[in-house]
Amino acid sequence: MEKRKAVWYSIIRYSPNNVSGEIVNTGLLLHSVNDNCNLKYLLLDENSYKLRSIINNKIEADEYKSYKDVLEYYISKCNEELFGVVGDIAISSCDEINFLDKIYEYCIDNKLTLTKPSFAFTDNIDMLFKGLIKTYIGDQYMMNEPKTVTAKKQIKEIFEKRDLIGRKIKTDLEFNPIAGIDNLRVKVDFGFKNGVWNYIETIPALRNDSEISDWFAKTRFTIETLKLKDNTSKIHLAYKLSDFKDDITLMFDYLSANGQEISGLNVEETKSINELCDYIEMEAEDIDEYIAC
Repeated sequence: MEKRKAVWYSIIRYSPNNVSGEIVNTGLLLHSVNDNCNLKYLLLDENSYKLRSIINNKIEADEYKSYKDVLEYYISKCNEELFGVVGDIAISSCDEINFLDKIYEYCIDNKLTLTKPSFAFTDNIDMLFKGLIKTYIGDQYMMNEPKTVTAKKQIKEIFEKRDLIGRKIKTDLEFNPIAGIDNLRVKVDFGFKNGVWNYIETIPALRNDSEISDWFAKTRFTIETLKLKDNTSKIHLAYKLSDFKDDITLMFDYLSANGQEISGLNVEETKSINELCDYIEMEAEDIDEYIAC
C-alpha cells in the first residue's frame, strides 16, 4: 500500500465586483513536498459556462483571463527556479512547505483569490485532486466544452465553400453614418446586390441582458444608417438558434416596425442556407460589375 502523503490545497475563487460580492469557485491548487515538489492545479477557461453567471461582457471575460493567465503562468514555471522567481514575480519556492500560504497572501487583494490552505492526508494525490474538483468546482464543468463556432464563422465558411465571397458577396462593409465624423463607422458583415442591396449581419451568442441590450442598440443604429443610405435595401439577420433560449425573432419584428425590410436567417437550417446560396448564385450581380460602395 502506498504511503500516505501530506498535502495542502486551496480553492481558487473569482469575484469581478466587490460591491455585488458574487464569488465563483474557478479552480484548485494542490501542493505537496513529501519527497519532492508535487504541484497540481486547474483553472476554468474564461468561456466556461460556470463563469457566465458573474461575467457580463467581453471586457469582464478578458479581465478574468488576464488574472488567470498570470497565476497559471507563475504556477507552471515557479518550480523551474530555486527561489520561485518567474519574470518580475517572486512569491515562493515550490519546495517550501508554506508555498500555498505565500500564494494566498500574494493574491489576497486581487479579484482572483485563493482560500486559506487546507490540510489533508492521502495515499492517492490524483484521486484526491479529482474528488476536490468534483466537490468545489463541479464535474460538469470539467468536460471538454466544444469550441464555439459563431454564426458569422459558420455562414462565412458556407459562402466560401460555394465560392461566393469576393465574387458575389462583399465582406466587412463600412459606412459613415454622420458626415464629417470619419472615426464613426458602421460595419456590416456581408452584402450582395441584385438590383437592390442585401445586407447580412450576424448575431453573436448573447449571454445576458447587458449583451442583449448592447446588441439591440448597435443593430438598431446600423439599420437606421442603412435605411438613410438606401431605403430599398434588405437586411438579413443571421443567427444560430442554439445560441438562444428565448425566441429571438420577436426582436426582428420590433426592428421591422420602422418600415425597413428585415428577415431572420437561422444558419443551422441547412435547407434555408442552401436556398440563399442558390439565390445569390443565380440572382446576385458579380462584384466586378458595379462600383464598390
